[in-house]
Amino acid sequence: MAYSAYPLLEPAVAEARQRQLNALRQSADSAVHSVDYGKTAEEIAASLGVSRSLFFYAQQIHNEIAKDPDLRPDIEEAIFIEGSGLGAVIAGLAGRKATKGKERPTSRQLDLFISGWASVAKLERLRRSRTQGSREASHWSAGGASG
Repeated sequence: MAYSAYPLLEPAVAEARQRQLNALRQSADSAVHSVDYGKTAEEIAASLGVSRSLFFYAQQIHNEIAKDPDLRPDIEEAIFIEGSGLGAVIAGLAGRKATKGKERPTSRQLDLFISGWASVAKLERLRRSRTQGSREASHWSAGGASG
């Protein structure tokens, strides 16, 4: 909900930030402070029923989309279809930035699995051949073959 609502509330957040900056400028000039500066970002988030951090996650994601609009389909799919949280989306964006333009190393996991399985199969064949060989030897020593 925070992701969807943020664009509608972005002007209110910008206004709250501007009021805070103006209040800081005025407080440097005067010892008299106004008590009511309007809603803060925290109050706006609370009116949505989301936490302050979730609200700012939504802001951060929208800022990333503003920088690179091609991200929007992937981000919205992750949020609305896959059900990813905003924190997970931010982590994914950070990972995408960290690995952008770098060659992805190939995983050797499958090679290791095949190699290990081949070793197990080889040991099993060896065990069977020894077991079968000992049965044949006991068969012949017991006079099992009459010729």
